[in-house]
Amino acid sequence: MASPTCSVVAGAPVGRLDTINNWLIIFLVPVVGALTQRVSAYKMVVIGCTMGAASVFILAVPVHYYQPLANGPLGDLIAHKWFGLTGAVNPWYVSIALFYVAISFGEAFYSPRLYEYAAVIAPKGQEASYMALSYLPFFGAKLSVGLLSGYLLDAFCPRQGPRHSEMIWVIIAMTTLVAPVGLIGLRKFIRVHEAGREE
Repeated sequence: MASPTCSVVAGAPVGRLDTINNWLIIFLVPVVGALTQRVSAYKMVVIGCTMGAASVFILAVPVHYYQPLANGPLGDLIAHKWFGLTGAVNPWYVSIALFYVAISFGEAFYSPRLYEYAAVIAPKGQEASYMALSYLPFFGAKLSVGLLSGYLLDAFCPRQGPRHSEMIWVIIAMTTLVAPVGLIGLRKFIRVHEAGREE
């Protein structure tokens, strides 16, 4: 729900916020990879998944909490300098930008090491099959995300009546916690030793 003091500007190039992830990943992945070479792939996946899941809670925070940031240099940078807008800055712009920064850090930790771990646990000669199977949960998510997003929008952001968009993000954040909680809770069953890596 938009702030009562300012609204989302029609035609604002909010899609540009998505490029934050692209640029950060380009720079973060090599840096994180170089600094964490001796850390096990499993541990990196757990850390990255936890960071990624936690980042969604940024959007679950009531948007008015971001108003001081929207009124400051960060809001000015995003809305006025980057988007080319004038007037009051909607705090949604700031919260979305912070979300992309946070999720990019999580992705830089887990994404490159996910395939590595799949290769580590695979029996010799079956590495490619295991790496392909590691992508299966993404396809499952794509099948369910359309149904879930439509339901959540209808329930919490109806065309008429009160809107509680932060609840959408609370629910999504809770679903993203399944991965790190599962990785931590089931580690004794799915973790294997990685030669030359810190456990």
